Amino acid sequence: MHWDVRYKTDDLTKNEVSRVKSLGKLLQAAEDSVLEWAPVNTSKKQLRKNRIRVYNFSRKEGANELFFRYKNKKYVCLNAALLRRRYWAALQYLIHGLAHSFCHIRDGIGEEVFCEHVGFEALKGAIKNKGTKLQRRIVGSVVRTSHPSYRAYFRAARRLSEKDPEKMYRLNMNARHRKISKSSEKRIIYRALKARKAGFEDTEIDVPELEKGFRKI
Repeated sequence: MHWDVRYKTDDLTKNEVSRVKSLGKLLQAAEDSVLEWAPVNTSKKQLRKNRIRVYNFSRKEGANELFFRYKNKKYVCLNAALLRRRYWAALQYLIHGLAHSFCHIRDGIGEEVFCEHVGFEALKGAIKNKGTKLQRRIVGSVVRTSHPSYRAYFRAARRLSEKDPEKMYRLNMNARHRKISKSSEKRIIYRALKARKAGFEDTEIDVPELEKGFRKI
């Protein structure tokens, strides 16, 4: 089973289509790094069931990545604009979206913190063969260009992981098996957040449209 990566045919130039294809190969190479944070029984086949759609988001849309569930299907949407100027950010955003598919944390902010953590950890796994300086430059550039709320989520996950690298994984698993209350989840996350303001807005989209007008790479 291969990744179902598709792009909006009218939205992308030939160069951008080439970048989508390259992104698909990078995603495949990063699978093991992503699965390290998924529940132990999650397979590559299950992960690849996520349907990835790349197209130009509306200018009114504040996010560059969207995750939707529709019936028994899961969609990870990526803003094509990222391919023009923020290629590594596009990979991190894409992995962040995939992390939503196996996140069980019930608090919305907590879920974003977990997914941001997985996004950056898997990004590091994808570039581990590059020089140390280049790795730091790539990660630093993605952090700097992220939305302020998501920078706060990244820092919160980093604080939680500094003393215990498995903290985010166990928190997700405890939430999955209901071994922790929702209030305890929130307390752990919000203590680490240390941000005056962080939040996100729900997005509405006609999900069935994500099956129309897309070409598979």
